[in-house]
Formats: sequence, structure tokens, C-alpha cells
Amino acid sequence: MHLAADKVVARENRFYRLKHLASNMYLKQNGSETACTFDFRDPGTLFTFKHFSRAADPSQVLKTDNLFLKGKDGSYLCQVGADTNRHRSAHFVHSNMAPDAHALTIVNMPDVAVTPMTRLRRNVRVLQNFEFALQKVAELTSDKIPNRNEKRGPPQLPATGKGVLEIVDLFYEELDKALTMLVLNCSSTNDLRTRNNPLAKDGVPNRFVQKVLRELSVIPLVMHLMQDPFRRGLSENWLSEDQRYELTYMYTHMM
Repeated sequence: MHLAADKVVARENRFYRLKHLASNMYLKQNGSETACTFDFRDPGTLFTFKHFSRAADPSQVLKTDNLFLKGKDGSYLCQVGADTNRHRSAHFVHSNMAPDAHALTIVNMPDVAVTPMTRLRRNVRVLQNFEFALQKVAELTSDKIPNRNEKRGPPQLPATGKGVLEIVDLFYEELDKALTMLVLNCSSTNDLRTRNNPLAKDGVPNRFVQKVLRELSVIPLVMHLMQDPFRRGLSENWLSEDQRYELTYMYTHMM
């Protein structure tokens, strides 16, 4: 709904899509379950709103209004789970009217809250694009992976090794900036000496950013990217001993 062109209204014939700002994915109804998808054309991404306090009034949706969210098939989104659960899931339920406890509140998100989320998503996208590029280079079978005892690479690298070096060279500057910003955003400090140094910054955790990074599985992604080049014709030993791999050596230390 962010920056929607027209006024949002609660009507049965007016459908809306809801985007998750961190991942750029859309909320989707998958039967009675909730899911997310990049395919905004999926009919499961279409939802309507119904007012809580004025259910028969199809007037404009205003900030702080209480609403019910309905799937295209007419079912309501309802919370499920015991009251003791900290995190609850949500199911779509067919009923004449959802219970009051499942009404949602519209909360205004100012640009000061939206902009950092957009930047965070762009930095994570750099890592994802790098992973996608590496997948185009074939993995080697275990018997063809370079011996760890070799200190220098062969005079002529196999095509897979050359492909990895080219991709690292292409993405290095973007990766350096993205990883730096992701690390810096994970904490806050007033120490002018370290607040812009990702290797020295030691501040108060930014729990919101850390939560979003966990939801986007960024830590497993980074761990995967540290290992991926070495499944494609490179040896870690070569990086520190052979000057031809200096940029890749810097990349592994950056990660």
C-alpha cells in the first residue's frame, strides 16, 4: 500500500497487493496458508479490506483504522496459536465475519522508517545477485577439486576457475560496500572513531535490523558465499601464496 496512487477503500471489488519491504516479495494466499512470492500476477496476491468498526461502510481507509484482510475467495486472515506464543502464524478462515480479535490496525510508516528498509533490501540484493552469478559456473566433482596442499595455482586455470575470478572481479566493489553497510547497520554507537569502521565498531545492537537480516537468511547466505568459489576450481591456499588471486583473497577476508 506504500505510495499507492489512488485512495485505498474497503470494497469487495477493489483489490490490493501487500509487499514485504525487506524482501520485495508479495503476500500470497495459498489455500488456507500464507506465503510470499515475487510473482505479483499470481491471483493469490489480491486482497480486499473490510472495516472493523463500520463494516457496512465502503468509505476510504484512513490511518489508524481497524480492518479485516480478506483473500480473493472471501476468507478472512486470522491469527492462530495459543496466547502464550510470542510469534503466531495466520490462516485464512471462511466465516460470515471474522472475530474482532483478528482486526488489523493501519499504521503510518514515514519515509524515515521506509528508506532504511529499502537500502537494506538493496544491500542484500547485491549478495543474492553475486550468488546467482556464481551458480552459472559449474561445480567440480570432489575428485577434481584442487588439493589443499598445493601452494600455487596451475599455469592455466580451468574454465571454472577463470569464471569465478571474473565474477569476483565484477562484483568486488559492490560486495565490499554492501557488506560494510550491513555490518554497520547492525549496531549503533556515538564513538566517532569506530562508527564507520565495520571491523572495529562495537555499539548497541540494532535489534530490528538484525531481526530483518535473520528473516532474510543473510547469515547462511554469507556462509554459503564464503565456500562457493572453492567448489568451482579454486584452492584457498592459492589465494595467500599466488599474487594472481589477490582480489579473491581480499574477497574471502572481507566476507
